Amino acid sequence: MPNHRDWIQFAHDGGRTGLYMDLAPTGTSKSGQIIFIDHEYNVGILVANSLRDLLEQFCNDLQNDLYQLNEDALEDENEFLESNPSIDLVNWHMSERWARPDFE
Repeated sequence: MPNHRDWIQFAHDGGRTGLYMDLAPTGTSKSGQIIFIDHEYNVGILVANSLRDLLEQFCNDLQNDLYQLNEDALEDENEFLESNPSIDLVNWHMSERWARPDFE
């Protein structure tokens, strides 16, 4: 899936995936929606209708203990969150929230 000039990437995993704000959606999609692109599998997933919706979902997930500090990173004096596998967007094909039934 090629990058589109009207997609603004604001997060990535350092490799094959990224989060983008879509400023030129097609069909009934909404400008400013947040999409996840996995270039390796040529898959795009609508994550949220807006940045606000994305942040609200993140806050809800935090309150529901679906994120925790990565303990291996803490040993190296780094701090970052890792998600529960049920909502893991980078590994979307194994996630309850993001898995696509048509993906094989």
